[in-house]
Amino acid sequence: MVSKINKEENVVCLVGLGYVGLPLAEMFSQHLRVIGFDIDEEKIKR
Repeated sequence: MVSKINKEENVVCLVGLGYVGLPLAEMFSQHLRVIGFDIDEEKIKR
């Protein structure tokens, strides 16, 4: 059985918001809830 992805029910978590992680977070956030995690405070502020 194939089910649709529901924006309210599904969350993507990305660890590392660097060169690849930040653009992925931005792309996923257009369709899903996103949690981004990084230890660099400057990246977190962005």
